[in-house]
Amino acid sequence: CVKSANSYFMAQVDRHLEIRQILALILESKTYLDKTFIERANYDFYLIKKHKENKNDIFAFIISLQNCIKKETFNFFMEEGNIDECFFLMEGKRNGNRPIWDPKHRKEIKKDLLVNCINKIISKLKPFTDYE
Repeated sequence: CVKSANSYFMAQVDRHLEIRQILALILESKTYLDKTFIERANYDFYLIKKHKENKNDIFAFIISLQNCIKKETFNFFMEEGNIDECFFLMEGKRNGNRPIWDPKHRKEIKKDLLVNCINKIISKLKPFTDYE
């Protein structure tokens, strides 16, 4: 819930992570990322961050299995600064004629891309913990 002075708005992303009652991470996850999905995530991240005192400390990111967005469109939304990272866990672009659920076109999650994503999340959460 995002609150202004006199009202509120339900900005919803897939996951919110609070550590010691402080919002640390917001996540949107998608099977594939296209313009519509990144546009909505960008706006929701913006609304959530705008109304939090620690807005510069909140890690806002997208995890997607497949990339389905033009490079210029992707760069436009990333440059707006509301999305901190976007992780694609499968290589190559999405092809609607070759759905990954079909055994003939199945793609594997790339282990190195997943490990990179996990490590980045851990590094972003370290300031919120007492652990080293």
